[in-house]
Amino acid sequence: MLRLLKEHAGLTFRQLETRAARAGRRLPRSTTASALARPTLPREHVTEALVVACGLNPQPWLAAHRKLASAQRCPSAVISDPPGVGRSVLATRDAAQLVAAAGEPAQEGRLYGLVRVIIAPPPTTTLRHRGTFASRREERSNVSTAPVEGDGRLGDYSRVADPERALKYAIQHIKGDRTEIIEGVIDTVSPSWAHETATERIRDQVKPRAAELDCMTGSGNLDLPGSPNWYVPDIAVVPKDVAKDSGALLPDQTLLVVEVTSESNAETDRIVKRKRYAEYGAPLYLLVDRIERSVTLFSEPGQLGYSKADGPHPFGTVITLPDPFGIDLDTSEL
Repeated sequence: MLRLLKEHAGLTFRQLETRAARAGRRLPRSTTASALARPTLPREHVTEALVVACGLNPQPWLAAHRKLASAQRCPSAVISDPPGVGRSVLATRDAAQLVAAAGEPAQEGRLYGLVRVIIAPPPTTTLRHRGTFASRREERSNVSTAPVEGDGRLGDYSRVADPERALKYAIQHIKGDRTEIIEGVIDTVSPSWAHETATERIRDQVKPRAAELDCMTGSGNLDLPGSPNWYVPDIAVVPKDVAKDSGALLPDQTLLVVEVTSESNAETDRIVKRKRYAEYGAPLYLLVDRIERSVTLFSEPGQLGYSKADGPHPFGTVITLPDPFGIDLDTSEL
């Protein structure tokens, strides 16, 4: 809702910071960018400052914020039974209190404390307490990767119960700096020095502004849950507090993603990654095409792709990165 509020107000990050300061609130551009990029609930003072900067009464928003924060702190319990077994016995006092508070008989697969129904219970009886909504990645953490019945041959792993989880488990156990999954195919990347030179020239121009936004530039893992894709972009700009202690991030947690093409993967960067980055909400995707000697900036992501493209422009064209960056990129030496 805060993202929609900002879009409706039509204000840049810089304008929001200025308007908040006039109202006696502190709202740094980096804080706003980080809060809107994360899927988690922002802090109360950030919500208040953002709403005030947009010219609205913050009280209804703060009341809604407190309700959401209270719901996230609420413990929960999942009751699930293996086939042929009767109802689970709640052996924990806290779980029993949760069920009693529900005011109804305990039911298999019902998640108490949060609005969610577990459709496929795990194969063993479990009782779990959770304080927050599970992420898509956490929800898939108990899925088995054991091989299912194939053609009867010993060691036939041609089919598994969850191919996505199996692939993503496998690449985290492969030696090497850059290993990706592209539409279900594991791809180990070995960039050339020419590729790294172009990447470094973009990074050198972006890094000072990223530091001002309390962000970092890197080539960390990006997970695309629900699809057989796991990317390692040439450059990603992400808030430092989001990147800290994270094994992998989601594309919508970035402020900018940059991919520099090579002969071996140009079509992947041009088509596949462009589609997937948009689908998973990466706000800005800069494609540096060394083969075509052009650069394109994609923005306004959606399920059907990016709705706005600035380019392709030939190398040498100045490319402007919009807010929160507000800088010009020199592409003459790419």
